[in-house]
Amino acid sequence: STGLLRSDDGGRTWQPAVRGGGTGLPADPNDPLAALAVHPSQPQRLYAISMAGRLWRSSDGGGTWERVWAPE
Repeated sequence: STGLLRSDDGGRTWQPAVRGGGTGLPADPNDPLAALAVHPSQPQRLYAISMAGRLWRSSDGGGTWERVWAPE
Protein backbone atom coordinates (compact mmCIF):
# COMPACT_ATOMS: atom_id res chain seq x y z
CA SER A 1 0.00 0.00 0.00
CA THR A 2 3.03 2.31 0.15
CA GLY A 3 3.41 2.64 -3.61
CA LEU A 4 6.51 3.78 -5.44
CA LEU A 5 9.12 5.63 -3.39
CA ARG A 6 12.03 7.83 -4.47
CA SER A 7 15.26 9.03 -2.89
CA ASP A 8 17.02 12.24 -3.86
CA ASP A 9 19.94 11.74 -1.47
CA GLY A 10 21.43 8.38 -2.45
CA GLY A 11 19.00 6.29 -0.41
CA ARG A 12 19.40 7.98 3.00
CA THR A 13 15.76 9.08 3.02
CA TRP A 14 12.72 8.02 1.01
CA GLN A 15 9.40 9.65 0.17
CA PRO A 16 6.48 8.92 -2.17
CA ALA A 17 7.50 9.40 -5.80
CA VAL A 18 4.58 11.79 -6.38
CA ARG A 19 5.77 15.38 -6.75
CA GLY A 20 4.19 18.62 -7.92
CA GLY A 21 0.60 17.48 -7.52
CA GLY A 22 1.13 14.32 -9.57
CA THR A 23 -1.05 11.26 -9.29
CA GLY A 24 1.73 8.73 -8.77
CA LEU A 25 1.88 5.15 -9.95
CA PRO A 26 -1.24 3.22 -8.94
CA ALA A 27 -0.46 0.62 -6.26
CA ASP A 28 -2.28 -2.69 -6.70
CA PRO A 29 -1.51 -5.38 -4.11
CA ASN A 30 -2.97 -7.97 -6.51
CA ASP A 31 -0.63 -6.90 -9.33
CA PRO A 32 2.71 -5.72 -7.87
CA LEU A 33 5.46 -4.16 -9.95
CA ALA A 34 7.87 -6.56 -11.61
CA ALA A 35 10.42 -4.03 -12.91
CA LEU A 36 11.21 -0.33 -13.14
CA ALA A 37 13.51 1.14 -15.80
CA VAL A 38 14.96 4.57 -16.60
CA HIS A 39 15.38 5.66 -20.22
CA PRO A 40 19.17 5.83 -20.86
CA SER A 41 19.20 9.28 -22.49
CA GLN A 42 16.10 10.79 -20.82
CA PRO A 43 16.44 10.28 -17.04
CA GLN A 44 13.01 11.79 -16.32
CA ARG A 45 11.36 9.09 -18.47
CA LEU A 46 10.56 5.99 -16.41
CA TYR A 47 8.85 2.74 -17.33
CA ALA A 48 7.21 0.30 -14.93
CA ILE A 49 5.72 -3.10 -15.66
CA SER A 50 3.50 -5.11 -13.36
CA MET A 51 3.51 -8.85 -12.81
CA ALA A 52 0.35 -9.08 -14.96
CA GLY A 53 2.03 -7.20 -17.82
CA ARG A 54 0.58 -3.70 -17.41
CA LEU A 55 3.07 -1.16 -18.76
CA TRP A 56 3.22 2.38 -17.32
CA ARG A 57 5.28 5.42 -18.41
CA SER A 58 6.26 8.63 -16.63
CA SER A 59 7.84 11.61 -18.36
CA ASP A 60 8.39 13.66 -15.19
CA GLY A 61 10.54 11.42 -13.00
CA GLY A 62 7.61 9.53 -11.50
CA GLY A 63 5.33 12.43 -10.59
CA THR A 64 2.60 11.34 -12.98
CA TRP A 65 2.04 8.07 -14.85
CA GLU A 66 0.07 6.95 -17.86
CA ARG A 67 -0.81 3.37 -18.72
CA VAL A 68 0.77 2.53 -22.07
CA TRP A 69 -0.41 -1.06 -22.44
CA ALA A 70 -2.42 -3.67 -20.58
CA PRO A 71 -3.10 -7.31 -21.48
CA GLU A 72 -6.65 -8.12 -22.46
